[in-house]
Amino acid sequence: AYADVQAELFQRMCTYDPRLRSISGRGPAVDPLPQPTEYTFAQGEVCDRGSKRQPPHQPKRNMTLTLTLPAVNDESNGVLVSAGSFRFGYTLRLDEGVLRFATQRWQNEPVVLETPLAATAEPVNIAARWMRGGAIALCVNGTEVAAGNAGGDMPATTGREIRDTAGSVAVGRSINGPDCIPLLSDTPDDDTYTATITDVKLNLLNH
Repeated sequence: AYADVQAELFQRMCTYDPRLRSISGRGPAVDPLPQPTEYTFAQGEVCDRGSKRQPPHQPKRNMTLTLTLPAVNDESNGVLVSAGSFRFGYTLRLDEGVLRFATQRWQNEPVVLETPLAATAEPVNIAARWMRGGAIALCVNGTEVAAGNAGGDMPATTGREIRDTAGSVAVGRSINGPDCIPLLSDTPDDDTYTATITDVKLNLLNH
């Protein structure tokens, strides 16, 4: 009877659950649990492996980052959003009237999109995209102003690496630690955005 119980337990362990990898490791590489598709952030917030909030799992997903600048003037400078890991990274920043969105995979050279952004007292809606396959784009007030290719997806991670490299996010400042995030200065204080950022959302889809 004991042997029968052992056999049943082993059979249960080996029964494929579509939410998980197979016990042999030969199952499909899927997320162990459904991942959220939308995250919201506040200016000054940092979401990384040291925070209580789990970083968003971004690799192999279609990413759209949106935010609003209530106004833009000559003093509006710094990082709007920086995100990534030791395998990939991206930064959206505004400096001296130039809006730039940069992506980086591994230690390859960053791919940078940029567009002039004139001073205005009206709200400016900004969107940056990194799609599966590598297509990237930068949009201002609903119009695509620059496009390119990052060279591929955000590299995927597995196992214990997921929390460390899933993709930390910081709003209005740079992230300390990961070395694969482009367009950051050597002095983090120099990256702090000097004006207001609102309505920061990160949308992540698997298709």
